[in-house]
Amino acid sequence: MSHHDDHGDVVTDPEVDDTVEMNGNGTAPGLTVLDRLKARRDELAAARTFELEVAGTSGLLVLELGPLSRERFATLQHRAAKSNSPEAELNLNADTLIAATRAVLGRESRAEPLRPIHPDGETTRIDDRLAALLRLPAPTRARDVLRAAFSMAPSPDLAIAAATGEYMQWAAATEDEIDEEFVGESEAATR
Repeated sequence: MSHHDDHGDVVTDPEVDDTVEMNGNGTAPGLTVLDRLKARRDELAAARTFELEVAGTSGLLVLELGPLSRERFATLQHRAAKSNSPEAELNLNADTLIAATRAVLGRESRAEPLRPIHPDGETTRIDDRLAALLRLPAPTRARDVLRAAFSMAPSPDLAIAAATGEYMQWAAATEDEIDEEFVGESEAATR
C-alpha cells in the first residue's frame, strides 16, 4: 500500500503487496495495474501491421512492419542525436525500418499472395538470413542489408528515407487508433 509522507511524496509500504492478481484476462499474476495496462496496449499494437513495398522491386519484395514502442523509437532518436555523424539521419531512417520490420515477404508476381521470402518459410527480418538470400558477404551490418534490399531503387538512401516517412505516417495514425481503442476499452470496463 502507498501513502503520502509529510512532504506529499508517495511512499510505498514494503510490507504490503501493491500488485493486482490476474482475473482471467491472460496476464501473469503479480503484475501491477500499470504493467497490465502496458501489456494490453502492446497486444493492441501487435495486431497491427503495415506492408511496405521495397522501392525498385515492383511490389515483389515487401517489408511487414509493426508499431515501435515510444521507448524504442526514443532510443533510436537518442542514438542518432548522440552520434554527431553526417549520416545520423540516414542511419535513423534505416534503424527505424530495421527495428519495425517483423518479416520480409515476397512474391513472384503482384497477382500472387505475399509469403515469407525464406525458402523454408522461416521468418526473415533485416538479418543474416536476408543477407544470405541477397548474397551479401558475412558478416554484414543490418543497415547494409537494408540498403542492399533497396539497391534496385535509383537512390537507396532516398528510397529508405521515403519509406521511413510512409511508415512514420502509418505509425502515427496507428498510435491514434490504439489510443482510441484503448480508451474505448477502459470506458466500457467502467460501465
